[in-house]
Amino acid sequence: MAADLSLVHLFQMAGQFLLLDGATGGLARLTRDEYRDWEGWLGRQGTDRGPAGAAPGTLGPPRLSELTDQGFFRTLDYPEGLLPSSGLHSLCLNVSHACELACRYCFAGQGAYGGRERSLMDPGTARRAVDFLLSRCSPRRTLSIDFFGGEPLLAWETVVETVRYGRSLAASCGIGLEFTLTTNGVGVTPERAGFLAREMSTIIVSLDGRPDVHNRMRPAAGGAPSYERALAGAVMLAEACGEYGLAGGRGAGPAATRPGAAATMPAGSGRLWVRGTFTRYNLDFWRDAEHLWNLGFGQVSIEPVTGAADAAWGIREADLPCIRSSYLRLLDVVSSGRRRFYHFELSFDRPACAVKRLTGCGAGISYACVSPSGSIYPCHQFDGMAAFRLGSLDGTPDGPEPAIPDARFARLHVGVKTPCRSCWAQLYCGGGCHYRALEEGGGLANPDPLACRLLRIRLEAALALAALKST
Repeated sequence: MAADLSLVHLFQMAGQFLLLDGATGGLARLTRDEYRDWEGWLGRQGTDRGPAGAAPGTLGPPRLSELTDQGFFRTLDYPEGLLPSSGLHSLCLNVSHACELACRYCFAGQGAYGGRERSLMDPGTARRAVDFLLSRCSPRRTLSIDFFGGEPLLAWETVVETVRYGRSLAASCGIGLEFTLTTNGVGVTPERAGFLAREMSTIIVSLDGRPDVHNRMRPAAGGAPSYERALAGAVMLAEACGEYGLAGGRGAGPAATRPGAAATMPAGSGRLWVRGTFTRYNLDFWRDAEHLWNLGFGQVSIEPVTGAADAAWGIREADLPCIRSSYLRLLDVVSSGRRRFYHFELSFDRPACAVKRLTGCGAGISYACVSPSGSIYPCHQFDGMAAFRLGSLDGTPDGPEPAIPDARFARLHVGVKTPCRSCWAQLYCGGGCHYRALEEGGGLANPDPLACRLLRIRLEAALALAALKST
């Protein structure tokens, strides 16, 4: 059988010559001469290499037979029709359509979601949401509930009641239930930090990095700076989780005195992530990650702003070289092993489930969002969009059975997206964000080209780091 070389990607990074097989996720380190031979061989085959690249054992690029025997170069088969659904796995509770901040890039309209009146989810609606999740899940599964907004801490009573009710009900059903929460940090108190540290499997705090960068894009609702308040909340949460200072920096001293504190952040050990956003104003976002690490936070994510390419702060094609340089600087730091960067962490030892690999997320299939009023949407970014309302917890006015899985999303795998089928990164992004594709005007089935280029730049750095760690 001929090896399928149609999704082979060659690249050089961090002093390495690398080959990725996009159909299987296989990553191989080549010598300089092998790399050149592969380049020459693939170049002679033309851009349409197709599945009949070369038969193992015949004259072809170096190590073809060896890598084929290891499982590389299999033909990627796409499902026909709708993706299968095993029920809901995760529910986002948009417990707050309100926020203390007025972030300039907020997709949710500073928390109000499309200019609607600001509102908070009451505990009764949250309990019905938990009932809904457990009624739609498959048996013997660990489920997750994510508190989101707006700012979820503004609905603190609802957060606490949801955790209490959810844990009690899940235990009686023999189902595992995990909670996560995303916060801007300004409403954190020591008492709240303690509760969240006990109850949340993951806590995400939004902090954009350097004070001037943060304050420029994340001011308070009245325009005042918010950096110091957000930082104070992030520190309280990190200290409550016992994770402040584990990457060195300002918090290193206190953390080192705690029982069991370590000098580094072992892979998979932390619950707190500090998440920033980079815009055209801080294309040197590696400095923002460094700032956060130096403050004592071990786990950092700095993500590209989405949407509004025509805004002064929107990412443009011309910015990609600077963005690549920032990822390379981050790669140098993270490769030392002391610090973690979210988008550099890949799981080669445990393949993702088929739906996630083919769609990127389970929006409208295994994941859904509930608004404060009890309306149900495919994900939090579609909250408020009437065309994507799937029903309600109360069963009105759309009937008692919300339409999940939504057929529009269950058929949106990479095999039906023309740009994705020839892309080596397709099984790492699953075709990109559905909402962003719609927002950029291409429709659900046409991923945003700029987002694709950003993903591929970031992914090359993550793959290079994985190769370095395997040595």
